[in-house]
Amino acid sequence: MTDRLLTLPEVADYLGVPLQTVYAWRSRGDGPRG
Repeated sequence: MTDRLLTLPEVADYLGVPLQTVYAWRSRGDGPRG
C-alpha cells in the first residue's frame, strides 16, 4: 500500500466486495474510515 488514499472502486477491489457495498457502508457511516 502507498500513503495515498484509495478511491472507492479501489477499496472495493482491495476488500473483495461489490462497489455498492462500499457506497452503502459510507452512507451508513460504517466500513473503513476515509
